[in-house]
Amino acid sequence: MKKIIQLFGLEKATTIAKKIKQDKYEFKPVKRTWVPKPGKKKKRPIDVPTQSDRIVQEAIRGILEAIYEPVFAEFGEKTKNLSNNYGFRPNKSCWSAIEKLKLHSKRCNVVLESGIVSAYNNVNHDILLKILSRRIRDKKFLKLIKDMLKSGIMDQGRFEHSLNGTPQRGIVSPLLFNIYMFEFDNYVYEQCIVPILKENKEQNKKPEVRSREYNQISYITDKAQKKYTEARDHYRTNGGDVNCKKMKEARKAHRRHLRKRLLTPYNDISKLEKGAVYTRYADDWVLALTCSKKEAQETKEKLKKYLKEHLKMELDDDKTSTTFMSEGYKFLGFEIRRKSTKPKITKVLSKTETGKYVRTYQRTTSRMLTIEPDSGRILKRLRLLGMCNQKNFPIGKPQWTSYNEFQIVQKYAQIMRGIFNYYKPCERLYKLYQISYILQYSCAKTIAIRKKKTLPQVFKQYGSNLTIYETINNTKNSIKSKQQFYDLSTLKQMEKSKPLEQSGWKNGSLSHP
Repeated sequence: MKKIIQLFGLEKATTIAKKIKQDKYEFKPVKRTWVPKPGKKKKRPIDVPTQSDRIVQEAIRGILEAIYEPVFAEFGEKTKNLSNNYGFRPNKSCWSAIEKLKLHSKRCNVVLESGIVSAYNNVNHDILLKILSRRIRDKKFLKLIKDMLKSGIMDQGRFEHSLNGTPQRGIVSPLLFNIYMFEFDNYVYEQCIVPILKENKEQNKKPEVRSREYNQISYITDKAQKKYTEARDHYRTNGGDVNCKKMKEARKAHRRHLRKRLLTPYNDISKLEKGAVYTRYADDWVLALTCSKKEAQETKEKLKKYLKEHLKMELDDDKTSTTFMSEGYKFLGFEIRRKSTKPKITKVLSKTETGKYVRTYQRTTSRMLTIEPDSGRILKRLRLLGMCNQKNFPIGKPQWTSYNEFQIVQKYAQIMRGIFNYYKPCERLYKLYQISYILQYSCAKTIAIRKKKTLPQVFKQYGSNLTIYETINNTKNSIKSKQQFYDLSTLKQMEKSKPLEQSGWKNGSLSHP
C-alpha cells in the first residue's frame, strides 16, 4: 500500500480531480506480466495500472459499490439466498457461500459446478456499458469507465488495444465483473430455481404419497405380523413343541420383513419437495439441484448457451462437472459431501405402557452435509512450495536457509495458522493432521539443513514444537521474544479456550455480519 500512495499528496489529487471535471483525464496503458498458474503450464496475465489510475479506479469503485451493493443485497433477500454472489463484496466471504450451500442444498442430489474461461479478460465492453447505463445516467461517468476499459495494454514493451476484458489487478475489476455476471445470476434464478419453487408449491397441496415399494413391503409385513400373532396365541393356549416351533418361525419371518420395511424409502421420491441453490464466487459457481443427471446436463447446456449468446463467455470444460451429492464436490478449497441417503436401522431401548423396557428397531436417516478441507488442493500447493515431495513426504526448503531459525519457524507457523483459521469452522479437521505434520517436519528439516544437524538433534535442541527464543536489543533494554510451531492439536485447544465472541463462533458455526 505504501508503494501505491508513494509521492501522492493533495496537490496531485487536486490535479487529477480537475482533469476528471474537465473531461481531460487520460488512463495510461496497464502493464501486463505473465505469471505461471500453480501446477499448470499455462500462464496467467496480471495487469498493473499506474499509481494515478489506481487512485481513480478506487474512486470509481466507491461510487459503483454505493449503487450496486444495495441491488445485490435486495436480490439476495428476494431469492432468500437461493441465488447470490459472494465474491469481493462487503461482509461476504468464502464461508458465507459455503454456509448457504450447506443450508439450502440438503434436498439436492446433483451438483453442477463450473468456471469461466479467462473470465476477466473476456468481459465484453459494449455489453458491460449497456448494463451500467440502465442504472447510471451520468454520461461523463460512463465515459470515464469506458476510457479506463479502452486504455490499452503494454505487453513486454508492445502496445495492444484492450478490445475486451477488465484489468486483472485493477481495483474496480472485481466489482465490474460482479455487475456483468449479475445478469447470469438473474437468469439462473428465473430459469432454473423459480420453476422448481413453483413445482414445490403445487406439490404441497397434494397429500403425502407413499412409494409403491413401501406399500408392497408394508402389506407383506402386516400379513407376517398377523400370522405371528395367531401362532403366538395358539401356542399360549395349547402349548407343545410343534406350536412353539411355528411361533418362532413366524416371529423370525415377521422381524425379517419388518427390517426390510425399515430399509425401504417411505415416500415416492418423485413427489418429494425438491431443492435448488446457486452460489457464485467471482468466476466460480455451483448449482445444486434435485433432478436426474440427464436433466442436470440439459441445464448445463442451457446455461452454456446463455453465457455464449448474451455475455460472450464460455464455460471452462476443465472446471465443469456434474456430480452426485453423495460423491462430493469441491468448491473454494472445501469438500462438500452428503452421506448415502439410504435409510439405516438401529436398535433402541424404549419403555412400554406396562413399564417394561424393550429393544425395538428404528429407522434413522440424515441429510446433513459435511464440510471438510480439500486436503488435495493444500497438498498440491505445499508440493509447489517445495515443502513435500510427490509422495507428500516432508522435505526441507533450502531457499529459506538464508533466514535465521527464529524467522524460519515464524514463516512455517504463519502458514499453519493461516490454514487453520480458514478451515476452523469445518465439522471435521482430521484431514489437516497430515498438513500439520508436513509443515512441522519441513520446518525442522529446513533448520537441520541450515545448522548442518540431523533431524533428531533439531528436535532435541528445540523440542517437538520447535520453540526458539530471540533477543531483541532495544535502546533501553533487551526484549526476549519467543516463537514456536503450533501443530493442529495445539491450535484446536487454543481455539477452545477462547471466548465465543473472540473466536467468532456462535452455536457451532462461524458467525458473519
